[in-house]
Amino acid sequence: MEQICLFQQDSSSDPLFDLLQQVEYERPVIIADYKISKNRYGLFEIESREVHECRSSIKGCYEYLCGELVKEYKTRD
Repeated sequence: MEQICLFQQDSSSDPLFDLLQQVEYERPVIIADYKISKNRYGLFEIESREVHECRSSIKGCYEYLCGELVKEYKTRD
């Protein structure tokens, strides 16, 4: 069983998904240490000091961020 975020995707109760829906071309959103933007081809770019990833859908971006945020949380202890 694999569930990496507490909220259901595409849900209005999920603050992460809500923030990703606000991303537009040349209007990035900052989530934790990540800058999320959409390039002119409609791809989601995920950037931090160590990362520059690209995802083709909001779902892919959401899943990537959930995974990274969970990893960061686990390494804090």
